[in-house]
Amino acid sequence: MKKERKQKLEEKLVKKLSKLCDDTSLASDYLDKAIIFFKNSCNRFDVPENADFLIFDIAFSFIQNDGLIKKDEEMKEISRGDTKIVYKDNSKKISLDSSFEKRLIRFRKLGLLRKE
Repeated sequence: MKKERKQKLEEKLVKKLSKLCDDTSLASDYLDKAIIFFKNSCNRFDVPENADFLIFDIAFSFIQNDGLIKKDEEMKEISRGDTKIVYKDNSKKISLDSSFEKRLIRFRKLGLLRKE
C-alpha cells in the first residue's frame, strides 16, 4: 500500500475517532493491523485501491473490539425503592471473520501465497 493512500486512510480514521473518543494516537497501529488482517484473509501481498473502504471498516472494528470507543449504556432494570439501576452489558465483541467474510470474498486470491 502506498504511503499516500495509507496516510489518507489514517487521517479519515483519526477524524472519525476524534468525534468518539479522546485517544487517537493508536490509529496508525490499528490501520496496520487491519492491513495485515486483510492480506492474510485474502491471500494477497498487495492491497487494491478499491479495498480502502474495507480496510477502514476493519480498523474501526478492531478499535471497537478493544473498547477504546465508549458506547452508550442502555438501561436493563430500574427500581425505585432503595434505588437500584442496572445497565445492559454492551461489551460484546464483533467476530471479524464472520462479519467481513462476504466483503473479503471479492478480494480473495485462490491458491497458495506466492510472490507475483
